[in-house]
Amino acid sequence: MRRSCAFGLALLGALGSVSTAAPRAPGGAPRSFCVVVRRLHSGSGATYDDAVLWVRGGKIEALFHRDELAHPDRIRPWGGSGQVLSLPPEVPIYDRSSLVAVPGLVFAGEVVGSGARDAATASARFRALDAYDPYAPRRDLLAGGVTTVFLHPGRGRLVTGEGAVVKLGPPGALRVLRARAELCVEFGAGALRPPARVEIPVPSSSDVPIEPAERQRPSSRLSLADTLRERLRRALRYDEARRSAPADARPDLDLDLEALAEAALAGRLRIEARREDELREALAFARASGLRPVLAGATEVYRVLDEVAAAGFPVVYESPARLRGPASELAAAQERLRPRLDAAARLAARRVPFALTVAPGEGPELRLAAALAVRGGLSPERALRAVTSGAAEVLGVGDRVGTLAAGRDADFVLLSDAPLRTASAVVETWIDGRRVYRAPSSDALVVRAGTLLTCAGDPIPGGEVLIEGGSIAAVGSSVPHPPGARILDAGPRSVVTPGFVDAFGHLGYRNDRGSIAPSLPVHLAVADDDPERLRVALGGVTTVVAAPWKTSSRGGRLAAFKTAAWRPLSEDLRRGLVLRPACGVVYDFRRGDPLEVPPQLRAAVRKAKAYVARWKQYEKDLAKWRAARAKARESERAARAGRRIGPAPTKEPSPARDEGATPEKGPKPEAPGPKEELADPVSGVWRFTLSGGPLPEDQVGELVLKLEDDERTISGIARREGRPEELPVSGRIDGTSVTLILQAPSPFGPPKVEAELVEEDLLRGTVRLGPFTLQFEAVRTEREAPAVKLELRRRSKGGAPTPPPVDESLEPLRAVLEGRGALLLYVASPAAARTLADYLRAEGLRGALLDFSDADLVAGELRQGKVGLVLRPEASAARAGRRRALAAEAERLRLPVAFASHGAGAAAQLPLRALVAVEGGLSQAGALRALTIDAARLFGLDDRVGSLEAGKDGDLLVFDGPPFEATSRLRAVVVGGRVIEEEER
Repeated sequence: MRRSCAFGLALLGALGSVSTAAPRAPGGAPRSFCVVVRRLHSGSGATYDDAVLWVRGGKIEALFHRDELAHPDRIRPWGGSGQVLSLPPEVPIYDRSSLVAVPGLVFAGEVVGSGARDAATASARFRALDAYDPYAPRRDLLAGGVTTVFLHPGRGRLVTGEGAVVKLGPPGALRVLRARAELCVEFGAGALRPPARVEIPVPSSSDVPIEPAERQRPSSRLSLADTLRERLRRALRYDEARRSAPADARPDLDLDLEALAEAALAGRLRIEARREDELREALAFARASGLRPVLAGATEVYRVLDEVAAAGFPVVYESPARLRGPASELAAAQERLRPRLDAAARLAARRVPFALTVAPGEGPELRLAAALAVRGGLSPERALRAVTSGAAEVLGVGDRVGTLAAGRDADFVLLSDAPLRTASAVVETWIDGRRVYRAPSSDALVVRAGTLLTCAGDPIPGGEVLIEGGSIAAVGSSVPHPPGARILDAGPRSVVTPGFVDAFGHLGYRNDRGSIAPSLPVHLAVADDDPERLRVALGGVTTVVAAPWKTSSRGGRLAAFKTAAWRPLSEDLRRGLVLRPACGVVYDFRRGDPLEVPPQLRAAVRKAKAYVARWKQYEKDLAKWRAARAKARESERAARAGRRIGPAPTKEPSPARDEGATPEKGPKPEAPGPKEELADPVSGVWRFTLSGGPLPEDQVGELVLKLEDDERTISGIARREGRPEELPVSGRIDGTSVTLILQAPSPFGPPKVEAELVEEDLLRGTVRLGPFTLQFEAVRTEREAPAVKLELRRRSKGGAPTPPPVDESLEPLRAVLEGRGALLLYVASPAAARTLADYLRAEGLRGALLDFSDADLVAGELRQGKVGLVLRPEASAARAGRRRALAAEAERLRLPVAFASHGAGAAAQLPLRALVAVEGGLSQAGALRALTIDAARLFGLDDRVGSLEAGKDGDLLVFDGPPFEATSRLRAVVVGGRVIEEEER
């Protein structure tokens, strides 16, 4: 036996299948790195915040506080007894500061075979390590955080073989901690009534009879211990004879007896017993034989707790919960187990060494088993130990795994949250300093705080926010935790608010301090390379309503921008920075007649109303045309379907004619026309839509195409909606695949359309333009093959309605008239404010007064006209020797207020300046509204920002206290689900 094992191991070593050396980086040098985590649980009961785990050569070098990284030449580790270490400058530091580190979990019951593989009731010769396939995928175990497992040889006989303890790893890796662990014995129903044993003589012949089958024990529970005791006595006698008897008197080699004797003499025994009577039988057997076995299963151990505690036997306690698979039917009364969730807590109270494991088929739910033990009264620290260091000690490998401490193997797991939280997920698993598992990437973010100030209702204590795809998916006291979601736990005293809005600033206009006409679409020039933009975002302002530096009575366009990019370049050239290309107009009417509405405003509004009316009529006509077209297409489909499945037409009888009569001559019957599927599939007028890629909004236009005589070549022109320019188009059709080239000037070459005729009159595909890919869809509105001329802009009677030309000078006012923007007005007197408030109320326009200090004199008119105020937070004014804080006064007058910075980079100071408003008497709730929902509502941005509600942008701020207390600190800024504070600070 020993010689064959030695030969086998030598052969495996020669083949390169066994490696006991620690993993090394390319080149053979030990791999060294540091991991920074939010919290570290050592597995021995100690917990460290803001911890750094230093790994070198697959072993843990040291644990220390992250502040020690400020002086790497004199690091003082935890538990180092005054030792000072030096961290080499080339050691990489991995930032996992949002994650929690725990030791790799130890699974004390991975079954790798069937104990019924052999007919013998005591098959001690089998070794679980021989059945272990290092190439088999074990992603489920690694995904559960398991790094070390006890290999169980299986169940189904009294003795099923020797276990082993190994570490997991990538396919092909075999890291053996104990090649020969405990011999597994079963005292349950699976060991009863083994099959009769038949031995076939070798070689067989007619004069050598086959003996009758031998009945094997145990046949009942009463004979379990007796059978094992008798086998053990035989094994010890066999071992003694093999060692001391003369060569000619030694018994024949019996591998089962040899393995049983070796395990008994070494004290390597593991007895599976779950019921009270089984456990008592196992304890009695151990006392009688003088052995110290490990008791495994132990469902009803609480009933024999005194005896187990007195014996001091280690226990592998199998969690009683069965949470996977179909619910089992209740067994007969005498077979029914009576589990208790507090059994583990009772073991701990009696100081019994134990490990927690799960039943076969339950998956690697060790953390869940530990959490259920906490439900039963076990402390969280002790429960974590039961699946880490405690389990490693029970398995005899506690000197290497189960604990995060200097000198131990670098096996650890990074979790998204506290280890025993139900929603916590394994993010990464490391073994010997190598990452062997990483959860699939997810853009989901869960922010947890002591208080959520949603600005959409009452504060939520102990709340959570889930952000997916850049948008808020859920808000409440508990939200879903998608797999792989990042958890940002801000702590019990933290406060989360919506991202702040600067209602009037100049961010993005640093290179142009003049006045800019409203006709200029300034959003097309936005980029995320402005250094001031990031500074403003880190100050807490996530949205800015930007205006030109100089304003006149002609007006200036307002546009809403994000202060931090949150979309990848492949999705949007401006990376999500443009929130609204036009959200209003700002006018300066401080020099006009205060009793008259400025004529330029009246003229502009009148012109804009006509412009809006044309667009509304177009949208109405387009909706009507689409409905009629859909109805016609449905009728056409129904007619075609009827022709395909209807009965064959009956042939008309020929008209009767006299015999010998000459048939009448008439017009020659028309030849049957071409089949419908052979009709021209391309020629006509197509209305197309481009979306995605770098486009901030969908672009529409027309294609006028003609299929040439060769029925493959396409020619035509392209027009953008509202533009007179026409571009030549060329292309080909192959079956249902259409390729078009637009002769448009571009630094990336001409755009190329690749589309499919997914159905009649519908093209769908993509447009490739350099590194960008746009989504393309076109609907044929006219089937007549047109005469293509570049100067021709023709439209048939039955085509889609033509949209009105886009007038960029009127687009900002169109946004105001449609409720998507506001008019900001500078006025110089209460009379002018009253005049304009009445005008806005009469026209139904949303507006606000900029830096107006006499609102108290016209508060009634402003409220009637629903006119708000846009103020600097610190603004104040003196009257009759008394200085008034304008924001606090507006709150008392019940006027909505939005705070403005009137600057570019100065917007970063806006939240701090709000403290001055609070000091001046403004409530903290009022200050929050002025920076969030009231500012967003003013400009019609409240469908995207301003509050924490499902469907809105994932912009929020995390404070370590009330946001308008001077001592509170802004801890994190999130824009579109991206944590700016950690990624770019």
